[in-house]
Amino acid sequence: MFSERRSMQEYYAHTKPIGEGLSAIDRAVEGQLAFDPALLPQTLNEELDIKIHNFDDRCRYSRGRNYGGLNVDLMTNSLDVRTDELKKSLAIPLAIEQQTRAVIHIGEDRWDFAGYSEYKHLYWRTGSDDRLQQTVKAVHIPSSVSPVVETISIDRYVLDWAGDLTYGHVILQTPEVTNKLGIRLSNGDPVFLVFTPDKVLATTYGPGPEVLGEVSYEALAETGIKARFGNEQTQALLDVGVGNLSFKLRLGKVLKPNYPSLLFSPSEEWITDSGIAVVKIPQEVLN
Repeated sequence: MFSERRSMQEYYAHTKPIGEGLSAIDRAVEGQLAFDPALLPQTLNEELDIKIHNFDDRCRYSRGRNYGGLNVDLMTNSLDVRTDELKKSLAIPLAIEQQTRAVIHIGEDRWDFAGYSEYKHLYWRTGSDDRLQQTVKAVHIPSSVSPVVETISIDRYVLDWAGDLTYGHVILQTPEVTNKLGIRLSNGDPVFLVFTPDKVLATTYGPGPEVLGEVSYEALAETGIKARFGNEQTQALLDVGVGNLSFKLRLGKVLKPNYPSLLFSPSEEWITDSGIAVVKIPQEVLN
């Protein structure tokens, strides 16, 4: 552990642009945003719950659903664009939102519950709380399925004042792994694992968030968790193996060219090339 806690932002300071040029957010979305306004819904659609909200200087197109109102199978999509942009051949949005949640099944039995998948793509460029936020996640994994990993994700936060923070993240079912690594808190707060391309960080609650220490991937493997994280220009990849489970997550950083129509399509396709796989490896393969 460090004698003084550090902030995650310190590890990503090199991603913040220096001097003139594109800001961190504008650099992250460069060449991706422009779209043909004809891709947007032209009328309301009650069946798909597509709505068009007209404001003084902008329009919001939205669609959402929440099966059974239980927050276990849901989708929220929206796009905000200035009214004058809609008159152009290519428009630039003010905001893009896509959030989904669905049940994960492991194996062929649809009752074999293994948690929920969550996907988020949020672009906000209105002058207040501007950001690009992306997440692909498997969450609330039962301990009966995964005794070690409770939540696993790739998270990306792009902020003009902080840079581009992209990393893997794991919340553990118990403190056994971090205790083996010698990282624990006297107040009992949990310790989380954060994956960067060359090291694993131990973090906890707090602004930043706060980093308690660093460990190598080799040291983590000695606890029974084998992991690898890659952060490329167009995607981030997280591969974690523990026990008889394999977790593979992919976060696409590039919007699909037809993303406005995908937001309002019955297919409910994600607007970036992202994916989640939770696979149980047969025991005979492990032996």
